[in-house]
Amino acid sequence: MAAASPSPFHGAAPYYRFRAPYAEAAIEFACAELGVGASSRVIDVGCGPGTLAIRFAARAREVVAVDVDTEMLAEAELAVRAAGRGNLRFVRARAEELSSELGSFRAATLGRSFHWMDRDLVLRRLAELVEPGGGVALFATGARTREESWMAWAREIAERYLGPRGRHPAANAELENEPALRRSGAFAPPLERAFASTLERDFDSMLGCIYSHSSSTRRLFGERAPEFERELRAELARHCPSGVLRESFGTQVVIARKLAHRP
Repeated sequence: MAAASPSPFHGAAPYYRFRAPYAEAAIEFACAELGVGASSRVIDVGCGPGTLAIRFAARAREVVAVDVDTEMLAEAELAVRAAGRGNLRFVRARAEELSSELGSFRAATLGRSFHWMDRDLVLRRLAELVEPGGGVALFATGARTREESWMAWAREIAERYLGPRGRHPAANAELENEPALRRSGAFAPPLERAFASTLERDFDSMLGCIYSHSSSTRRLFGERAPEFERELRAELARHCPSGVLRESFGTQVVIARKLAHRP
């Protein structure tokens, strides 16, 4: 039997902490729109290292965080211990395997993960788990909102080493999330908002962000990783002699409420 293909994120989990955080206003907006509060249960699907799950655990009674990647779940466990959250538990499973055994939830959250899934199947599963009046919240940074300024030239450097990086073959062939929400029949038409935020980037933060993406994990650079890092550092010095960039970026939130009755 052939060995299983490695996860496209193999080796990326330790670098996820360098990704741009979701804006606080975006979290608050999702909680207000979906009625998430101290008595609510939330399921975070494709939780990665717990980025969203930990934020919602500060606002909900319980968060169940689901991911299939063991490296991501290991990082999530470390982050949860550091945050001191006792109301968050992890389930290793594919999103497509979600079952009613998990119970019901006020909200389902997905942070930059829905494009890795069979969207239609996952929405059917979530329609069974989410309470009427609750719903689904999809989070992303950059993309259709504001992307960090350094990403364009950093991407050019990375492509000199890795070649043009197209869509990963394991990703869903459909480019956008919203069409699946619209055709599900279980959720209201999606509501989209964008929230501006800022952060400071130094070289380590920038490099870690690059290595956190499936298209540019450190293992893909192989023996040329040190050479790439030197070139990236030199380009940062050219753009910003101080070595610290103050970046503006956007967090996009797409909300789809569960319908009480299907049309």
